[in-house]
Amino acid sequence: MEYERYLVYGLGISGIGAVEYLSKQSKQVFVYDDNIKLGEELKRGCIVPQNTVIIHKITSKILKNIECIVLSPGIKMPNKIDKLVKKMGISVIGELELASKNCPCSILAITGTNGKTTTTMLLSDMLSAGKKDVHTVGNIGTSFCSELSVLTLDSVAVCEVSSFQLENCSSFAPVGIGFLNFSADHLDRYSSINDYLSAKTNIFNNINENTVIALNYDDDTVRELGKGLVGQVYYFSTSEVLPSNYKGAHVVGEHMYLDSSTDISIKNCTLKGKQNLYDVMCASILAFHFGISASDIEKVLAHFVPPRHRLEYVGTVRGVSYINDSKATNTHASLAALDSINSPIILLLGGSDKGEDFKNYFANIPNKVKAIVTFGETGKKLYKIAKSMGLNVYVEYTLEDAYIRASGLAVEGDTVLLSPACASFDEFLNFEERGNFFCYLVNGG
Repeated sequence: MEYERYLVYGLGISGIGAVEYLSKQSKQVFVYDDNIKLGEELKRGCIVPQNTVIIHKITSKILKNIECIVLSPGIKMPNKIDKLVKKMGISVIGELELASKNCPCSILAITGTNGKTTTTMLLSDMLSAGKKDVHTVGNIGTSFCSELSVLTLDSVAVCEVSSFQLENCSSFAPVGIGFLNFSADHLDRYSSINDYLSAKTNIFNNINENTVIALNYDDDTVRELGKGLVGQVYYFSTSEVLPSNYKGAHVVGEHMYLDSSTDISIKNCTLKGKQNLYDVMCASILAFHFGISASDIEKVLAHFVPPRHRLEYVGTVRGVSYINDSKATNTHASLAALDSINSPIILLLGGSDKGEDFKNYFANIPNKVKAIVTFGETGKKLYKIAKSMGLNVYVEYTLEDAYIRASGLAVEGDTVLLSPACASFDEFLNFEERGNFFCYLVNGG
């Protein structure tokens, strides 16, 4: 390992994993988090190792002892500290960078604006079906660093990667990459959509002619990314035929073709809807090119259990279906959810603001949305925009109020869909808590 003295900045899942790993390597570790008090245990049950020092303020005196800062995803150092760190020549990396530098095995990485978790889980299950020693890490909720001690040369690390993780990552070099889609998101953090895209495309920094890359042909931005990339580039599309100069996966009826001769039935696939089909094709391309048979891929698709809070069927009450899509925290994901449902929809929309363009969102709302109920921090703003565009819209204060209103509007055959297109931090800790609360309401409170 390059350095001996580290500062881990931020103690979410990634930060705690980094602290534990570095301490096991007998490194000197300083730890800082805005919510930490000197002498307490690290957050979320992680016990302070003997060679770890918790600090409650970052000063130039502290930084003189630091060679490298491991910055947790989503955290930005204050300008004063950032300038000081640069002046002192201290390296700044992310937990993803730290883990990948010390990873003994091959890494397959999945990124994109939406669908990352589903695709990562699918790919992991497919590799496991082929008897691979698979470890699923990253943005999916497991610190990459926390898995390093059990990885071997024969293991495979399947890593869900966010733009936040890629910001401070220069040597990350997966042998396989899936890029699902790209749309505006996190504009409360990035100064422009181009800055967001720039962070995402760091995933291609270290590709070579052997890197297997799966790209969404139907997404204009992602398709353009493939131009000029070295490596084995494959595309996936819901169109029946890919243009002759593109190789990859396409769909004809209930069949997915990974190449001209590899036919996989998707008739019994547990994942439904166009958006999920992209996830299926991306995972299948990578699995197939890393030695998994078509029959194993088909079996996984027929038995896959989707992750929660993503078009999750909750139940039917008095003939009205309720679907929890709390993970749809941006407009692109929400529109994809609307596209996948065939019945009339009462849409629950709102939460905390991420700076997206909702005029464009409402302009693309399908006619099957018979009513919209907005709520939360963005509720009044979304109500005004939707009302100005002639949509049938109501505004409520909380998610519970919105649920009650939507249930009153719905009739037999309708679907009440929670697909908020916003973050959850105004009322809930995360999208999972929001989705769980919605399920609680549907199931009788």
